[in-house]
Amino acid sequence: MDGQPPLASCRAWKGLPWDELARLHEKGYISNPRGRAKSVAFTPEGLRAAQEAFLLWFGLPGVDLPRDDCLQAHLADVPETDD
Repeated sequence: MDGQPPLASCRAWKGLPWDELARLHEKGYISNPRGRAKSVAFTPEGLRAAQEAFLLWFGLPGVDLPRDDCLQAHLADVPETDD
């Protein structure tokens, strides 16, 4: 492995209503929420969307998240989009 945590380690608890979890899965942001696991794994696209939302709502201009954080470790391999 290249020193990054496994993508499955970037997880979130299933605390949202089922229809919202299904919508996030359909958009490709999380793994399939159906199952016995109490959490879902983020996809690379989901990690990028999570970072953008976090920085929009809680970020400070010019301040980046730490590189050793799960989100940042995986975003290094996610291509930039022009959306």
